[in-house]
Amino acid sequence: SINSKNDKIIGKSLIGMGMIEGGQGFIENINIEVNGIGLYAGGEGSLISCNNSSITNTQDFSVQICDNSRAELENLTIKNCNKSGIIIKTNAKGKLTNVSVHESNGCGCEISNSKLVEIAKSEFNNNKAVGLLIDENVKAIISQCKFIQNEKSGIEISGNLTDIIIQDSDFIEQN
Repeated sequence: SINSKNDKIIGKSLIGMGMIEGGQGFIENINIEVNGIGLYAGGEGSLISCNNSSITNTQDFSVQICDNSRAELENLTIKNCNKSGIIIKTNAKGKLTNVSVHESNGCGCEISNSKLVEIAKSEFNNNKAVGLLIDENVKAIISQCKFIQNEKSGIEISGNLTDIIIQDSDFIEQN
């Protein structure tokens, strides 16, 4: 387990902070700017818990959660990533509260084949693709979110869908 507060992770590393096969990371007040992925969790029991932090200018995904791991992201700002801001896939779980994803070159957030993803009070703004892409076997609850000026659309839903609830959310000036 890693506990990190009030730090900066800056450099050419492939992953700013990664948890695999049961590893757990508890992060607070961190600024991450790396060439690869900002935060990564993969493997049974792995967890990334991130509060009051920012991830900017990543050359890959800013956050990737996959392979039976989970993420708890709160008060996180993601800006200027080269690919999609957040990827949640392959039986992962996620809880995103007050997360802001701006100006990614892909989607703000992509979710596929995931157990349960809850997104609340979050904003997806000016992303090159869609604000939120939901694809294949996903259970998701999206509430009180804002989707603002994303190039393709606010939300795109496709594939074999399980259970998706979208409530009290705003879609503003989608292209």
